Amino acid sequence: MPKRQDIARSIYGWSMCLILMMSMFSVLSFDVYAQESEGLSDYELEILEEIYDFDPTFEVDGEFVSISKDVQYLGEGLLDGIGTRGAIGDNYMTIYTTVSRVNTSGKDTFNVTATAKWKMTPMVRMQDGFAISWGKDFTLNSSSIKAWYKSVGLVSGKTSQIAMKPDTGIGYAVEASDYYGQSLDYVRIYANISHSDRVGSTNLSAQYAHSTFGVGGMGLSIGSGGSFNFSFAGTIDTMSAYKTFSY
Repeated sequence: MPKRQDIARSIYGWSMCLILMMSMFSVLSFDVYAQESEGLSDYELEILEEIYDFDPTFEVDGEFVSISKDVQYLGEGLLDGIGTRGAIGDNYMTIYTTVSRVNTSGKDTFNVTATAKWKMTPMVRMQDGFAISWGKDFTLNSSSIKAWYKSVGLVSGKTSQIAMKPDTGIGYAVEASDYYGQSLDYVRIYANISHSDRVGSTNLSAQYAHSTFGVGGMGLSIGSGGSFNFSFAGTIDTMSAYKTFSY
């Protein structure tokens, strides 16, 4: 039978080994984070930390070149004669955008994300819309969207593509509640875009459209300049974000 001292030494040895492995993992994770975020401003790093706070699983390939939560509001106006556009207040929602460069031969390729995060639970929960666009003739290589719901997490089958212009932008419809009535927490669009290698700058735009009253599905048209026109039989509130980045 092993002596009590031998058991204690064994436990101590395994504990030290586990601590060492965890320390190595932490250092490795920090190195990866530092490499991905190299060159970002303190403000951009703060925004990135905000994203990780509500979504620790957030991950995109490439080195970050731009991170933003800039918000612009649209004023009141007619929506195709059948509704009005109001502004979603920044106490209700934040839109985050990220851009990361992917190394590809002969091309400027970026992974872009746009995340609309509800800060308060919306009272009306029907079908909303979320879209992104880009400029300078970037071509869409791939895209996807994911939606997370309060107290539930990631839920599939609650989004659908409603518009796409491969050289301009893409938009989706998203349900504001899950199958059991849990409110949408946040939704994120992922897109990989590229064009031939050259030097310049372009913009990334995002817009969220929240249905406040409606009797039908949501539609979307994306203008040649990347503008959005959400439309359906009802009224919506919107929030928009805009960021310019260099390549």
